[in-house]
Amino acid sequence: MNKTKLDYALNYAALGIPVIPLHFITVAGVCSCGKPNCKPAKHPFGRLVPHGLNEATTDLTTITKWWEQVPDANIGLRTGQISGIVVVDV
Repeated sequence: MNKTKLDYALNYAALGIPVIPLHFITVAGVCSCGKPNCKPAKHPFGRLVPHGLNEATTDLTTITKWWEQVPDANIGLRTGQISGIVVVDV
């Protein structure tokens, strides 16, 4: 069975890791936000989460609604104290 991004987002939530939908790179190779000079695919999907990372959640109903609206959305994980995940971006 091929897993969808929704499946993965729900799995993270089930582990207690809050998730948020992020923009993605379109087939044209540009960010789905539509801004011409955008560095693609690493920022919150504003129309779904206007308050950005503060709306990250483990609520399965909310997550399902987000990915039903935008199935190609990338998955953002809430890092820091709230999730216990630390990221080093070099």
